Amino acid sequence: MRAPRWTRIYICLFAVVWLGLLGSFAVQGLREADPGALITVPMAALGIFLFSGLFLLRTRTEAGELVVRNVMRTRRIRREDVEDVRTGKPQGGPLTVGEAVLVLVRDGSMVSLEATMRTGWTARGRQELIDSRERLLAWTRTTR
Repeated sequence: MRAPRWTRIYICLFAVVWLGLLGSFAVQGLREADPGALITVPMAALGIFLFSGLFLLRTRTEAGELVVRNVMRTRRIRREDVEDVRTGKPQGGPLTVGEAVLVLVRDGSMVSLEATMRTGWTARGRQELIDSRERLLAWTRTTR
């Protein structure tokens, strides 16, 4: 499961514009010997970190494990440790808008699958969320 294609395209375009603007500000500042141009370096680094994290969101299953790659953390959950799969408001992390598939883990924690986040404003978005949940539920029920 990955974020929708249009979301990944938007992230790439926004990143190019963001980094392009920062680059032009840095070049202009260096030409004018403005020490304020140095602020663009940490801003660019932060942008690269966030954009790459958003672009690489995904959830996959492999060898009896659910591998959840969120913006800030990657987590591996064994199939037998999955108690339930739900949809709801994302738990923790920087992305808390809309709805996502949530995995209730045997240790009591709730893991949001940020790659499944949808605003829920459209019937298609709601259906994608339901489909993702159903696929994951089917995976948890196989070969326990």
